[in-house]
Amino acid sequence: RSDSVRVFVPKAASAGVSYGDDHSLGFTYIFLRNTEDEASITERNNINFRRDQGAQLRDYRVRYEERELNLLQLTGRHTLGPDILGDTTAGFLDGLEVTWYYSDAKATTDLPSEITVSAVDAVDPVTGDLLQTSVRSTTSAAEYRYTDLEDDVDSYGYKLNLPVEWAGGRLAGGVFGGYDYYQKGRSYLQTQFNLGTTASAAAPVLVGTPEDVLTDANILDPANGFLLSLGGIGTESYLAGETIDAAFGGGDLTLDERWRLNAGVRWEDWSQLSVPVNQYEFRTSVGKVPLTAEQLATAGKADDDLYPSAAVTYMRPDFWADEFRLRVGYSQTTARPDIREVTQSTFIDPLTDARVTGNPLLVPSDLKNYDIRAEWFFANRDNLTVSPFYKEIDRPIETVEGAGTDNNLSFTFINAKTAEIYGVEVELLRSVGSARPYIAVRP
Repeated sequence: RSDSVRVFVPKAASAGVSYGDDHSLGFTYIFLRNTEDEASITERNNINFRRDQGAQLRDYRVRYEERELNLLQLTGRHTLGPDILGDTTAGFLDGLEVTWYYSDAKATTDLPSEITVSAVDAVDPVTGDLLQTSVRSTTSAAEYRYTDLEDDVDSYGYKLNLPVEWAGGRLAGGVFGGYDYYQKGRSYLQTQFNLGTTASAAAPVLVGTPEDVLTDANILDPANGFLLSLGGIGTESYLAGETIDAAFGGGDLTLDERWRLNAGVRWEDWSQLSVPVNQYEFRTSVGKVPLTAEQLATAGKADDDLYPSAAVTYMRPDFWADEFRLRVGYSQTTARPDIREVTQSTFIDPLTDARVTGNPLLVPSDLKNYDIRAEWFFANRDNLTVSPFYKEIDRPIETVEGAGTDNNLSFTFINAKTAEIYGVEVELLRSVGSARPYIAVRP
């Protein structure tokens, strides 16, 4: 049984200005707030608490969570001509397009109250009717958790695109290049306390609901033996950061409106660091980070590499359609672990409600992508696309089930050795009178 209240508060503002056809600026601001207040009671059985033996488990849970996002983004596009470049360089750089962006975002998650109390029910073995409820006799019968997360993300970059034309217009297209920068910092602080007792003298006062049992009088009575202890495993809190410096360049050229070549390469310099925080202890040499200077020097990860891509497209009219295109492509990419996937902290998956713990030994996965894409376009805008693809993945990151308890599923992440993904995507757009149904098949 559960009762929950969810409140979603969005706010957004955007503006733009253009100067002729050659210059434009854009501004976007987004504010989102999502709060969730939930209370639930869960009844369950396991091999040790069976209904036919007159017992079941009962979990009381209260959880309040507040999430906020503030996002500011600026964008610009400028086409350069003789009015800016001057007559001396306009012949070479005329038509150069410059696009740029800047983004600043801050996301916070605050859980000022998350309480779970575990109890045992005595039930009728035949009817299942509740006879009596008692808070469990354990030092962690009640768990109190307080969580504070803050993410700061900054990114900016630009791209230059210069149109080109050679051989009297037979060869036309453009060359491009640019730069991207991304940085993310995270502070995650989780504090957990356990409250309970195993004293035999406290058995009578444990009978009842948490409201009846966890009173000031019962907890402060020394005869009941209630203990307040630190919960968790001590590695839940952490500081983490990630940066990516990237530069790219390439070209897009078309020959006789029949052949098209896209090729480029991207260089990325990536670094990531995650360190634990012990909020219960402060040492003058390292503050609240329980790592020596030597350990801190080896805690980070860094990598830089080139990622090329190329595609050749053959274009032909009147081949089973008004226009036909056949594209063959190859590219290299990478999939890097997220910050929370490489920390030893535990978080709740919002989709499955399972507990997920990171793995600091994760490394990025390198991918090689091969694809063929055949497209048929018809005069009434109908189209058909068939796209076989194949991917090779080195050290793919996978989610696996980890150690858990009776009532808590637990997952973590590992690097497998290799993986392959292949299949065919089929997309069809067909007009039927005034309707235009769209079908996509992706096995």
